Amino acid sequence: MEPGTAAPPPWLDHVADVLFPEAGLRAGWTDRVERELVRHQGQLPMAAVHAWQCAGDPLLTGPEHRAVGALHRRTLTGRPSPEPVWRAALEPALRDLFTRAYPYRDAYAEAAAAAGAYARANGYAEGDARQYGEVYARQNTDTNRLAHVEANTVAGAAALAAAYAAGQPDGYAATFPHARVGAVVTAYADGDPGRARRARERIAAGLLHALAGPVGADGTDGTDGSVSP
Repeated sequence: MEPGTAAPPPWLDHVADVLFPEAGLRAGWTDRVERELVRHQGQLPMAAVHAWQCAGDPLLTGPEHRAVGALHRRTLTGRPSPEPVWRAALEPALRDLFTRAYPYRDAYAEAAAAAGAYARANGYAEGDARQYGEVYARQNTDTNRLAHVEANTVAGAAALAAAYAAGQPDGYAATFPHARVGAVVTAYADGDPGRARRARERIAAGLLHALAGPVGADGTDGTDGSVSP
């Protein structure tokens, strides 16, 4: 590590893994982050986390995400919210995020192919086997998505609400931020590699600007890399 830099906390390293799948593009961003971290004793302060979450033009724009962004801005202007308020806002936002990020098309296609092959092996005609596979895939994939979304929503909202209400960086670090960053990229991209790349670039820029500060009076830093929640 160069003089005048500080190693990022482990959770931020994991976020960088998501944002920079190509190592060569990561180096310059990481160097800038490490230099900023010197001012913060190697920790990303919660003020920067809040600023990152509500920065500029959000990637996810539904009302549930705007509600969470409003709580981040309130916190930055000295009006923190209690844990139940955070949780009530986070649950619908996370539910939307994880629903949109779930790999439904791939899971459906895999289930339909497997069920169709099973049907054909058991004497179904081709058309009937295809219909059997599609019915099974729809029921199976819907059930699996619902279970995945609800489990991640309930656990994630509880952990994030506690971390935000307490204002503790260690608590936030334990909520697996990189997993939500990856979900935001997937949800925004909707299968388009170009959109995925733009999402990663915007999130990376938003985080760096939030860390560099200063935060404006409205609780944002003027960037467009919001990754709420």
